[in-house]
Amino acid sequence: APRSGAAPGGAALRGSATAVEPFQAQPAQVVVEPERALNWASFASLMAALGLAAGVATTPVRAEDAPAPEISTFETGGSYTKGGRKKAKSEAVKAKSVKEGVKSAKNGPGVKVLQEEDGSKKKVIISPADERDEDELSLSRTNRPLLAALAIVPSSIFIVFWTLGSLEII
Repeated sequence: APRSGAAPGGAALRGSATAVEPFQAQPAQVVVEPERALNWASFASLMAALGLAAGVATTPVRAEDAPAPEISTFETGGSYTKGGRKKAKSEAVKAKSVKEGVKSAKNGPGVKVLQEEDGSKKKVIISPADERDEDELSLSRTNRPLLAALAIVPSSIFIVFWTLGSLEII
């Protein structure tokens, strides 16, 4: 039967008598890695990361091109330099239709005629300048597709490069 306490012969329970030895540090080893050249895959991944950072850092510009100003035929040398008689006739027809459209458009786009209680009519002009443009809208409004894209695309790019790098494909 096992006994508690010291083993026979004065030895410790788990081996022979222990001796105290001072700590001896291992000598430092200098590891020199061979130099590696920058290969095309590393360069491509660096350019992809910088392109992604530049794309996220900038915001798109939503500018509208202004229509070109109309130049009169007197300044340009007449209708013959612009394309001959056909062009002059088509321009005259267009100008005539625009003038007729302006005359007949009393209730055109942006104009409402309201009838008041006393029977008189009141014309109310709705200006497109009163509508809110895209750049005037709040930046804190919800944009779920952009939120999903910002949550999925960068992490997907990271995971793809991480996987391809760990498999030593790139």
